[in-house]
Amino acid sequence: MAAQSENESKSYRDPLGARIQAVSAAHERRAAKYPPVKEVYEGFYLQFNPNTQAGTHFLAGSEGIIGTKMGITAEADKLLLTTFDGRALAQLEGKPAEKIRRHLLNGWSVNVMLSLIIYTHEGNSFTGELACICFDPALGLPLESFVKNITYRISKGTHPGLKLMQEQLIKVLESNGAWYLTKDVPLPERKKGSIIYKRRKTWSEHLTSAAIQGNIGCKIVSTMAWIAIAAGILLAIWWFLLR
Repeated sequence: MAAQSENESKSYRDPLGARIQAVSAAHERRAAKYPPVKEVYEGFYLQFNPNTQAGTHFLAGSEGIIGTKMGITAEADKLLLTTFDGRALAQLEGKPAEKIRRHLLNGWSVNVMLSLIIYTHEGNSFTGELACICFDPALGLPLESFVKNITYRISKGTHPGLKLMQEQLIKVLESNGAWYLTKDVPLPERKKGSIIYKRRKTWSEHLTSAAIQGNIGCKIVSTMAWIAIAAGILLAIWWFLLR
C-alpha cells in the first residue's frame, strides 16, 4: 500500500501549478517579441534657465504655451533649446542634456515639450521645464501617438510620468500609444518665493497654437475671439465712464 501511495503522489500534477506555468510561459513569449526598454526608450523632465533675452520673453509672454514642441540644436560644445522657427532660447546643461545629445547622435527621435514655467520673485527670473521623450524611430507610430497623448495631458495641467518599465512599454506598443501612466509624478521642488507661473494651456492659447500650425479656421476664430475680448474691455470702460 505504501508503494502504491508513493507512485500516486509522483504521478499527481497540481492543475493550478500547471496553469501558472502556462501563464508564465505566455508572458515570456510576449515579452520576447519586444526589445528591452532601456535600449529603445527614455523619458524624463529637464529644467532650464533662459540665457538670452528672447528666452526670457518667450517664457514670460504669450509664446510660452504649455505643450509647445521645442527644437534642439546640437553644436560642437553646446546644446541649444530653440523655438519652432529656430530662435535660440537657452543652453541646456547637465546630465539630462547629455542624454539628449547621446540620443541625437544615436539617431533617436527626440521630442521636447514645454511642460511648466516657474517664476521666482527674487531676481525677477523665469525657469522652464521640459518633458523629454526619446525613442528609437523603429518603434514608429505607437510612440509617436504616445508623445501626442502625453503632450495633450500636459497641456491640460497634469504632470504625467515619463519613465517606463518594460511591461509599461509593451502596453504602450500594444495599445498603439493610447496607454499611459495614470498616476502623475510630483511637480518639481521650488525655491522660496517661487510660484508656478504656467502649467496648462488656456482656451485662447489652444486657438493660437492651431493658428500657428496653419489651421485657417482657427486663425479666423482666434482673431474673432480677440476682437470680442477687446470689444468687451471697451464696453466695460464705456459703462464705467457713464456711471
